[in-house]
Amino acid sequence: MQIFSGVCHEVIFSELNTSNKHDIDELIHKIDTLKEQIETIRPLAKDVEERVMQKFRLDWNYHSNAIEGNKLTYGETRAFLMEGVTAKGKPLKDHLDIEGHDAAIDYLTAFVKDNVPISQKMMKELHQILLVRPYKVAAVTPNGQPTKRWITVGDYKKQPNHVQTPTGEHTTTLPLKKTPAKMTDLINWYNKNKHQIHPLLLAATFHYQFVAIHPFDDGNGRMARLLMNLILMNKGFVPAILPKERRESDYFPALAKADAGDLEDFVLLIGEELVRSMEIYVKAAKGENIAELDDLDKKLSLLQRRLQQTDEADPFAEKTNSLSKEQGIKALFASSYASRIRSEMAKVAKNLLVSSIHLIPISQVLP
Repeated sequence: MQIFSGVCHEVIFSELNTSNKHDIDELIHKIDTLKEQIETIRPLAKDVEERVMQKFRLDWNYHSNAIEGNKLTYGETRAFLMEGVTAKGKPLKDHLDIEGHDAAIDYLTAFVKDNVPISQKMMKELHQILLVRPYKVAAVTPNGQPTKRWITVGDYKKQPNHVQTPTGEHTTTLPLKKTPAKMTDLINWYNKNKHQIHPLLLAATFHYQFVAIHPFDDGNGRMARLLMNLILMNKGFVPAILPKERRESDYFPALAKADAGDLEDFVLLIGEELVRSMEIYVKAAKGENIAELDDLDKKLSLLQRRLQQTDEADPFAEKTNSLSKEQGIKALFASSYASRIRSEMAKVAKNLLVSSIHLIPISQVLP
C-alpha cells in the first residue's frame, strides 16, 4: 500500500506518463465544461431535481453495496428503500447495510448543506451511521483456523485487517498504532490541498489513500466512496457512482496499480463516472429521459416480483394455472387480477419519471 506523506498536485502529475496525462487533462477539461453548463441551468424545477437525485441515490445505494458483495438486486434495493418491502430469502444483514448506507447519504447531504468540515470525528460518526451496530464476521486465526470476530462500529479498527486483491491474495493494511496518525495526515493533506488541486484529483486521491489506510474494521470501501462524493459535492458536483460491473474489470485493478504508485487509471475511472453522472444531470435538466435500459429492466423485474408475491393469496392465479394460454389471457383481462397488473404497471411508469423519496433539493445543498 502506498501511504502518502504529503502528495501534491505537481507530484500527482509528475508521475503520469505522457499518454495518461493527456487523457486526464482532456477529462478534466470535459468535467469543467460540464460544470459550467450545469451552473447555467441551476436551479432545476423541484420535480426534475427529485427525479435525477432519485436515480443517483438508488444507483449509489445499490452499486456501492453490491461492490462489497451485497446480494440485493437493484429492484429489491429500490423496493426496500421506497416501500419497505424486504427481499424474500435475502440476508437481514444485506437489508441493514442498504438502510445504513441510505442514512449515511442523508448525513452527507446535511454536511454539505451546513458546510461541515471533514474531520476524524465526522468520519467516525459517518461510520456509525453506515454500519449501525457491532456485528460478527468470519475470520481466520494466525494459525489458519476459522473463527468469528466482532466488528467495531464508529471507531478505528481494534484488530489488524487486510485487503483481498483481485487474485485472491491478502494485502496487510496499516498497523493499528499508526492509523490515527495517518488519518491526521490525510485530513491535513486534504485541508492543505482542497483549494489547490482539481476536485477530481482531490477526491480520487483521498479515496485511494483512505482505502490504503483502511482505518476501520469493516466498511472501508463504502466509506471511501461516501467521502469521495462528499468532497465532490462540497465543490458543487454531483456524485460519481462506481458501477458494480466495473468492480473486477476496472476498480480493483486500478486500486492495485495505485498500490504500486500509479494513480492514473484510478483517476481516469473516477473521472469517467463523474462525467457520466454530470451528463445524466444535464439530460434531466433538458427534460430528456434519464432512465437507462437497465433501469427499465430492473423496474419490470420488480413488477414481476410484486405480482408473484401476491399469487399465493390470489385464487385466480391458481385457477388459471390449469387453463390454456388463450383461455388464461381472456380470463386474465376479465378479472380483478388485470386491475392489479394495470395498477402495478402504472407505478412502474410513474417511477421512471418521478421520485417519491424525500430529498433535500441539490440546489439547496451544493454551492
